[in-house]
Amino acid sequence: MQYLIAPILACITIYLGSPVVGLLLGIGFSIVFLTDNEFITRKYATRLLQTGIILLGFSIDFSVAQETSSSYLLPISLFVVFVFLLTLILGKLLKLKQSYIYLIASGSSICGGTAMAAVAPVIKSKPQELSIAIAIIFLLNAIGILFFPLIAEQINLSQSEFGLWAATAIHDTSAVIGAAMIYGAESLEVAATLKLGRTLWIIPLVIILSLMNRTDSRPKLPLFVIGFILAIFIGSSFQLPIDSSQFKQLSSVFLLLGLFCVGTQISKNAFVGVDKSLFIFPVLIWLIVIPASLFLTFQIA
Repeated sequence: MQYLIAPILACITIYLGSPVVGLLLGIGFSIVFLTDNEFITRKYATRLLQTGIILLGFSIDFSVAQETSSSYLLPISLFVVFVFLLTLILGKLLKLKQSYIYLIASGSSICGGTAMAAVAPVIKSKPQELSIAIAIIFLLNAIGILFFPLIAEQINLSQSEFGLWAATAIHDTSAVIGAAMIYGAESLEVAATLKLGRTLWIIPLVIILSLMNRTDSRPKLPLFVIGFILAIFIGSSFQLPIDSSQFKQLSSVFLLLGLFCVGTQISKNAFVGVDKSLFIFPVLIWLIVIPASLFLTFQIA
């Protein structure tokens, strides 16, 4: 039954073209059918999103992407460091386990589940610890997709301002893309470009933590980041048989499917028996990050 209902819901998501609907359908599907980690939607969610991001790159002008990145690179980098250090300090004050603090610091400052998965073996985090951290961040991501566009409309953020705010305040790339898709096409391009720049901080983070923990883990640049950059360059430098509008449409299909699949990763059983302090900690950090990133947006956008 699961394999019959899932494609129907995925098709509804594409037909309606709504990231919010896709996410909610995915969450509802997961709750009803209690999907496990090996279910197809959970296994391929990340790949679908990454493919959609790469396809989006073909429709972005290289000079615009370069200008956007260079304009915001320094303040975003400083903000990443600020959030990471803030999380470390607050975690110490709350007397939480060091490995959990580093997981949440990585996820909150850089790139959610991707960053946490990258640092977990370096800091020798236990699988259960990592799964709890990822589950909490996934929940916050869902909240971000649903409510960030609503808040932005109330405070009249422009397309570029929202793209910057989402790229600095929301954890995972998938959630940043989902929220930006709702707000508008220009917002999506800005958010995708800046969020992937923020993701690059995984490399120095893993290097530093490896030196601190004396491990030989080698940082790996996420391949989809390279693919996104190459797609921008190719799309701007060569005459392709498919125009930019078609690339955007195809990208939208993959992103919508990916967001539906992300929704299926949120399980009601993930938080059973979890210590309240482990849940409160990342929420508290996010409640600080949201207004801080909004202030940053107003200062530099």
